[in-house]
Amino acid sequence: MDSNFKKSKKIRIKTKNLKKGLISSVDFKSLKFKPKRIYYIYNSKLTIRGGHANRRNINFYICLNGSCEVKLSLGGKIKKIKLFKKNEGLVVYPKVRREIRKLQKDTILLSICSMLYSKNDII
Repeated sequence: MDSNFKKSKKIRIKTKNLKKGLISSVDFKSLKFKPKRIYYIYNSKLTIRGGHANRRNINFYICLNGSCEVKLSLGGKIKKIKLFKKNEGLVVYPKVRREIRKLQKDTILLSICSMLYSKNDII
């Protein structure tokens, strides 16, 4: 279980600087899971979202606009990770509690998930 905390970390997203502008792409092979669902949070009325862990689901978060902080915790250990770069994402493994904080009004946070939504997966 502690290894899920250590594995939950920022990873760089492959980005190319073309004459027309930047393009970033996520190679799903690098995620180590097969995506089943995508959702995104925006126009949030709350400054804190989440506040739970998942039993089996893996999330890969990318902040497409604005910024936020993701507080990860497991077994008394805590990490706070700021997301604001479009070429970085945060992988969060099962059993790791996540709290998405400091959401700005213009923040768009994308999540790529390893599972379809299930109430039973939320801890």
